[in-house]
Amino acid sequence: MARVLCVDCNAVLLEKWTAALIEAGHTVLSTSSGKRALELFVQCPLDLVVLDYRAREVYGGEVALRMRALRPDVPILMLCGAYWWPPEAAINLVNGLHVKADGANVLVEQVNTLLAARKPVTEGAAA
Repeated sequence: MARVLCVDCNAVLLEKWTAALIEAGHTVLSTSSGKRALELFVQCPLDLVVLDYRAREVYGGEVALRMRALRPDVPILMLCGAYWWPPEAAINLVNGLHVKADGANVLVEQVNTLLAARKPVTEGAAA
């Protein structure tokens, strides 16, 4: 299916999101670090990013800003809490929000919806 980068500062939730996405058929790279997420984003072809606003080392808003500058075509789903939301500037950089309390099944649905809405790149198409 798709290659997804999953970033969450909570190790238990990171494992939960990763397992659910793998079970849904996706290839998943995971990290708790915003800095490492940026490295993986540059090094690996990715179809979508699940990004915790509270990522370690580099906050999610900054990570999203840098990712958009590098590859604006890659959808970003930002993770937030039921009682805390990213600032509007960060929300404006992403394609959707996932409230962590909504669980893994909802996260997988959101990921699949964003992937389905993404325009496919035709291999070998003339420029």
